[in-house]
Amino acid sequence: MKAFSVIMHAVYALAIAGLILFVALGFIPQDTGEMPLDVKLEAESTYEVSEPNGVLEYNFSDAVDTYGGPADAYTDTGVKIPGTTVNPGDDASVTAAVTAVKAYAVSNPEVTSVTLKDNGGNVLTQTMIMKEGDEITTNMYTEISITNRLRYDLIDIAIGVDQLNDTGTVSYRVAESAPSTIKTGETFSLPVDISINSLNSALIMLTGSGDTLSIYMGFDVSGKYLYGLAGASIYATAVFESTTAAPDVDISATRISVTSTEPIDQLPSDLDITATIGAITVTIVNDSTGFSLVMGDGTVNIVDELQAQYDEGDYTIEVGVPPDSEVITLTQEQYAQMLDLVKQVMETGGA
Repeated sequence: MKAFSVIMHAVYALAIAGLILFVALGFIPQDTGEMPLDVKLEAESTYEVSEPNGVLEYNFSDAVDTYGGPADAYTDTGVKIPGTTVNPGDDASVTAAVTAVKAYAVSNPEVTSVTLKDNGGNVLTQTMIMKEGDEITTNMYTEISITNRLRYDLIDIAIGVDQLNDTGTVSYRVAESAPSTIKTGETFSLPVDISINSLNSALIMLTGSGDTLSIYMGFDVSGKYLYGLAGASIYATAVFESTTAAPDVDISATRISVTSTEPIDQLPSDLDITATIGAITVTIVNDSTGFSLVMGDGTVNIVDELQAQYDEGDYTIEVGVPPDSEVITLTQEQYAQMLDLVKQVMETGGA
């Protein structure tokens, strides 16, 4: 989960930096003794019971460790579920609590979600909530809470988070919020859904000219004020340094090969993916022996094959090796994003 932790911290840092820059463009606070915008990035620790055990265990552990004290799981009607006490740093209590939640939901099918609360009945919060994904994509959720102390309403405020390469020439949007209005004197929460595609994320980290595989993030804030007569768009960037040396990269029209004797510390330490997209095979391995990404076999033009499948309306990826493989269907937008990123990587690599 280290990779996702880095992204979480990136989102938080850029949320604060971007909004401060946004304010610095000329907003006039109503009360100059207070910060014109109060920003928090957190979501209440409420989870769907249907989430996989591993996802629930991660969230339970993250919420309690962040809080620093014990907590229990409650139903949406306020019933405390027996056997769900979770203690910080206690993996056994996490596993036992998730098992108890699952068993309780079987006996009480009307219970579809649970919330973690401390001994005083207060709901826990956490920076990011892990959501169910698939073999390719990891999903997370958070909320950016903004208290507007400016003289005017903030109109059509929208937030986006990108992963960049070190030159900024290749970008991949991992989070986006719908435009919202925040009235003066009010607090509003912007829901932010984050979706990280392992293939896209790995590809973008391997482009550019840096000496190390650091993570580069961009945070986009846009909106209007003064009754819509004025507006602004701010783009803040941050880098999260890595000590992993840049690997050997060989990019051609028919094959992308990336190898390193060191694992990439921002990616999961047990990453092992085999996927097929049309006639293109992709393998990604990141373990104690190093990192390897190979896309294509050197005979089929990668962009042409991916484009042809897209034009046919086929947005599937087969993950795994038959007969144990699984077919995952991307949305048209997700497939188009992947195709665009591969094109950018090809151009950046000089293919």
